[in-house]
Amino acid sequence: METNNEAPVSKGRKIGKWIMDFLGVGVTSVCFTIIFVTFMVSIISRYIFRVPVAWSYEISVLGYMWTMFFGVGKAMEKDEHVVFSLVYDSLQPKGQYICKVIYNILLAVLLSVAFVPCIQSMLKKKNVTGVLQMPHAVVFAPFIYMLAEVIVRSVINVFKAKKEYELNKGRVTSFQDNLIKSAIDSTADESIELSDKAKAAALEMEKRGKESGNPAENKNVPQAENKEGGKQE
Repeated sequence: METNNEAPVSKGRKIGKWIMDFLGVGVTSVCFTIIFVTFMVSIISRYIFRVPVAWSYEISVLGYMWTMFFGVGKAMEKDEHVVFSLVYDSLQPKGQYICKVIYNILLAVLLSVAFVPCIQSMLKKKNVTGVLQMPHAVVFAPFIYMLAEVIVRSVINVFKAKKEYELNKGRVTSFQDNLIKSAIDSTADESIELSDKAKAAALEMEKRGKESGNPAENKNVPQAENKEGGKQE
């Protein structure tokens, strides 16, 4: 049973997760759909009706920005950002744990330092967009949400890295597992190749033995005929 203190915490986590999932999945899906529809409208109006629309480019840019700002945290949660992990994958679990902790701490610290100046800079802007006349404070508001979400997820990833390290301690990494499997496969292939060569050599020796035995038998036949011919004479 949950205590009175644990129930509000659990409820608050569910609400927070629902909000982050809604912004990271729902809003980004809508923004991406708007980008696609706007792109198609722009193509049809420009090349079929010969009447280009001025607002299509601006909406496409805003949709792309908001898709990126709201979707970064979700990609970070699922660890789907594009990375060059050749060195990381070759490390032992302890080395991978240290790299994850350093990376997430640096990311959280740097974004925390930039958080307040970014808000101040955004609030000071009085500019508006060229076609839709949207204030820049509204356009770049999702950027502030992105900073806050990345900071929170970086802190969460530090604790997740600790749990993963405790679970994977003493285990081989996927990179090392692949090396072991490739070594086993290459050894098996070499043994199969050697056995095939041995079979081929045995067959060749047997064939040569048969060929070397046939001439002797053929030689004995004329000699016997000669002996019989000599007796008859």
